[in-house]
Amino acid sequence: MWVFVDVDGTLIDQDDNPRPYIPEFILGLKELECTIVIWSAGGSRYAEQKFNMICNRLYYGGNTNWDLRKLIRSYLSKHNHIDAALILKDNQFYVDDVQELLDSVQKQGHGIFKVPFYNDPSGVNEKDDRWLLEARDAVAMRILVVEDERLSNIEDELVRPKETPDPKVAEENEERARLKDLSERLL
Repeated sequence: MWVFVDVDGTLIDQDDNPRPYIPEFILGLKELECTIVIWSAGGSRYAEQKFNMICNRLYYGGNTNWDLRKLIRSYLSKHNHIDAALILKDNQFYVDDVQELLDSVQKQGHGIFKVPFYNDPSGVNEKDDRWLLEARDAVAMRILVVEDERLSNIEDELVRPKETPDPKVAEENEERARLKDLSERLL
């Protein structure tokens, strides 16, 4: 599953403060074997710079075991989301704070999770903000649904009765085989 994660308002607030549970979110997605793409309307370079800033803040905050940068596959501009959707086709999930964007990708059959715009510069409600953990759980559920559908399709193919040949075709095949056998005996 490819997971596209927005930066502004999703991972950071307007003052670049990281949202709570970013490491648990990213590590959880990797445990689910997701391919993670960080993206932004500000462009791919902006997305990468902001994610590096997030990682530096988390690292200097005492979380020395988390180097989340190595877990990110790519950084993209949101302006390329149509291209990404066309290239990848299936198994995409989007985590964002912009409903209009989520509506457009959901119409294409992709999974979505809307987080409220992150705006808690005081950090007072930091422990109560569990939206990224809920997003991780939504991705896990989507993976289960997609896998269940895939297995159901395989099961349907295995259980489907084999077509019985048309009696006329079977009769013609028998006649051909009888004539072939007779001609071989005469030669």
